[in-house]
Amino acid sequence: MSERETARDLFERALAIHEQDRDPSTVMIGLGYLGQIHRELGDLATARNHLRRALAVATGVYGPAKPLIAEISKHLEAIEREAEEHGL
Repeated sequence: MSERETARDLFERALAIHEQDRDPSTVMIGLGYLGQIHRELGDLATARNHLRRALAVATGVYGPAKPLIAEISKHLEAIEREAEEHGL
């Protein structure tokens, strides 16, 4: 198992714990990291889903005008472009 795969597994376990605690900030962070890890592993569909969820959580917590929303959106747009280039 690669380091990224190990990181993915650990973040997925951590996310499950944070979702049970219902802490939106840590859920959003976990989703963002998982999105990036899945992107690095080449799983663009899962990366896109995690970042979409992170964006929804962040928007719900902070509102649409925060710099964090722009940062998550930037990563999501990059994944969308990459997926389009690969015909996904």
